[in-house]
Amino acid sequence: MKHRVSIFDAKTNLSKLIELVISGEQVEITNRGRVVAELIAATGKRQVGYGVLAGDLEEFDWQLADAEFNATINPTKFE
Repeated sequence: MKHRVSIFDAKTNLSKLIELVISGEQVEITNRGRVVAELIAATGKRQVGYGVLAGDLEEFDWQLADAEFNATINPTKFE
């Protein structure tokens, strides 16, 4: 079931609304009758291990990045 509450009611009854969401209900928060937010149940956090992106990223060119940064900070010195 979908519940709609005003911002004021959401602030007043937040713990009750969280219980509804935990039990599978949908809660929409309105401002002057217009839906502006939805409360949804959090999913379990995913563990991201070290090196998970290894091989997916291109080699970073630090020398080029340094040169571009230095040229931005002091353009006349590096021309």
